[in-house]
Amino acid sequence: MDKELAEYAVKVAFKSESDLNDLIPLLKEHCSENEYKKLAIAIATVASTINTEILNHIYDAHPEIRDDVDRKINEYGRLI
Repeated sequence: MDKELAEYAVKVAFKSESDLNDLIPLLKEHCSENEYKKLAIAIATVASTINTEILNHIYDAHPEIRDDVDRKINEYGRLI
């Protein structure tokens, strides 16, 4: 994967994780406790998979992208 596509994939992965995390409070408010727990675990599993199967693959191929992501998160508190 070329660097430009890798950078885009990282942004999409971060956005996907963010959208899923934003869903958690809504689920907690409107689902039964049992249903909420199952969905929260599923969201955590998906987020973990995004990190291990997508982001780590990209970072292995393009370590400079990880450095840039870390710098942006440290500077702005998020990936921009």
